[in-house]
Amino acid sequence: YITKNCRHDRHCNISGWDSTETWKMEIKNTRDIPVEMEIKRNFHTTKWEIETKQKYEKYDKDTIKIKLKLKPK
Repeated sequence: YITKNCRHDRHCNISGWDSTETWKMEIKNTRDIPVEMEIKRNFHTTKWEIETKQKYEKYDKDTIKIKLKLKPK
């Protein structure tokens, strides 16, 4: 978790900042059959950008949804 671009009001109080989070998920299918999986990730803010190699869809204003097809084992 990194914060940057700290902003101050006219009284020199902190009025906002940008934060960057990095997260990694490792998902394994331990079953003997293929499975489909859906992951939802909430960002607790309505102003967000995401960089990912995985396709995703915007589920609502602060959530993404990722659909995966996992091979057996």
